[in-house]
Formats: sequence, C-alpha cells, structure tokens
Amino acid sequence: MDGRFDYYLFALLFCILHLIIKTRLLRPKKNLPPRPFALPILGHLHLLKKPLHQTLQTLSAKYGPVLFLRFGTCPVLVVSSPDAMEQCFRSNDLTLANRSRCLSADYLTYNYTATNNMMLRMAVGHRLVEEQHAYTDVEKQAYLELRKSVYPGLGMNICDYLPLLRHLGYRGMEKAFQRTHRVRDQYVQNLVDQVRSRRIHSPPPLNCTGSHDQELRKGSPSLVDTFLSMQESKPDFYSDEVIKTILIMMLVAGTGVPTFTLEWAMSLLLNHPEAMRKLKAEIDNQVGHERLINESDLPKLPYLKCVMNEALRLYPTLPLMNPHFSSEPFTVGGYDIPVGTVVMANLWALHRNLNVWEDPDEFNPM
Repeated sequence: MDGRFDYYLFALLFCILHLIIKTRLLRPKKNLPPRPFALPILGHLHLLKKPLHQTLQTLSAKYGPVLFLRFGTCPVLVVSSPDAMEQCFRSNDLTLANRSRCLSADYLTYNYTATNNMMLRMAVGHRLVEEQHAYTDVEKQAYLELRKSVYPGLGMNICDYLPLLRHLGYRGMEKAFQRTHRVRDQYVQNLVDQVRSRRIHSPPPLNCTGSHDQELRKGSPSLVDTFLSMQESKPDFYSDEVIKTILIMMLVAGTGVPTFTLEWAMSLLLNHPEAMRKLKAEIDNQVGHERLINESDLPKLPYLKCVMNEALRLYPTLPLMNPHFSSEPFTVGGYDIPVGTVVMANLWALHRNLNVWEDPDEFNPM
C-alpha cells in the first residue's frame, strides 16, 4: 500500500514539474510592457484608488508611459505619452476600433454599431428638439432623474473584471442597471413618440404633455424630426433603437460636458485675476455689454480660446479616454500586446507630461 502511495506521489510531482518546465522554461518569454507585481485572481485591482486617472499617472511615472496591468481577468494597457497614443490610435486604429464590453454598456447603451457612429456625426449641429422651453416641469424632472441615475454607472465596475461577481449578483449592480435602463428607455421613447404623434397629426401618446407638441409645430425640423423622416424611407436602418441611442448620448453627455468645462474655467480665472482681467478686456472690446457672445464672435476672441483650451488641458472632461478593445495582437513601444487587451489612454497624464509641457501644472493661457 505504501509503495503504491509513493508511486502516485512521484507521478503527481513529475506531472507538476513537467508542467512548470513546459509553461515557464520552454515557452517563449512574452515581450510585455513593464508592470507591477500582480496578485492571483485580483491582478492589479488592489493598486487602484480614486481618482483612477491620478493613480494610473503615478504608476506610469514609475513604470513608464506604456504600462501593462491586469484588472482581475482582464488585461489592460495604459498609454500616457504622445508617441504611444499615436502608435495605438493611428498605426493600429483598425485593431483598436472595437469598444470593450462592460456591464454599464450592456444596459445603458442599446448597441455598438456603425450606424450609431454615422448618425452621431450627422447629429452634430442639430437641435434635439425645437426649444428648451418646450419641456414642461414634469419632463425636466424626468430628465434630471435620468442624468442622476445614468452618470454613476458610467465609470469602472468591478463586475467587468471579475465576471463571477456578476453571476453572484454582487451588490445588486445588474438589477440597478436594469432599473436605470427602464427609466431611460421610457423617457427617450416618450420623446420620440411626441414628435412622431405630431408628424402624423394625432393626439400625443399617453404620459406626453401637450405643450411640447404645440412647440414642435413651430420653426425648422429638429434632430428627432430628421431621424423620423429617414425612418420612413429606411425603417430597418433607422430603427427606434438606433434613434434612442443617439438621443441618450446627446442628452447625457452633451449637457454635462459644457457645464464641467465652464466650472473649471471659472475656477481657474477666479484664482488668476490677471487672466480674468485680460479676458474681460478682450470681450468688452470685441462684443461690448449689450449682448451675449455669439458663435460668430469666436474668431475675434483668441484669448478666450486659449483660456478654454488651457482649462481643458488641466481638467479634461474625460481624464481617461473610453476604453478600446484589441481585436488582434499589435505592437506599441516595441512591446507585444496580446489580443483581447483593453486599451486606456490617460489624457490627464498626457496633459501634465513634463516632456510635452513647460510647467504642466500651471494655468498659462498663452
């Protein structure tokens, strides 16, 4: 009996040794970018702290502008230099054309499609609806609730990197996203239905107010009008799902971004009174005090442009670009990046790079 046990123990040790030799010694060494020590299962999740972009900036300062991490089961490449970003998004643009799938995207977007990208480009410069005052108090409240419920879910989610937690219902995240999706979907569907009901000269649908319908009868067609006109000729291509995708992107992102930028610009000007006086003098000379600034005034206001550009440099609206997903292996900075890697560009680190900017932490609108 003891002899048989020794035999099985020897066989087990031999198999383990053979596996180690095969996987560690005989396998070609991967030419991956520098990275910190990773824990089993968690990878580098234990290193991440808020705000994430500043944590990644600190790691990049230690390990270099091409940083390879592992968030749970997900390989992640973080780039923070101009050369690395150019190699990723210009030399390997087709490889990184895909977006990474995540829990928030499954419920807070309808789909990733080329149609959505094309329609979003068409939407630039159009009004969503005719006038802001076309919204009633009820609709405004619904919109505020929509933004409040959607924004918190657009960041990192640990379930994206440890899929087991998603199946275990960790903190009820998936159910919360499902509830948010229902609220959001009802809001944008009502918006589309209001415009559609006006177009066919029928009463507005249930839960839609009449003031909006009356306002939509005035003026030029809105963005929703334009898309519904296209839907009549190509209903399969311009489906309600596609239209709602564009509307939600414009409603949620298009309103928060200008507010965020203006708040930081005003904060920077208040802390730099000389810059504020110079900007005020330029506006007084070119625009005066009788009216607000129009788009046609912008070419005559170069210092205003410098102020806004500097505010965006110091406090970018998205410190981390939306993650991209590699569809095939590629090379960055001489390193081999495997297929299925999530690529993050750290704009915060790029905008404060000492090799690019002189005194990068200073507000200097030249």
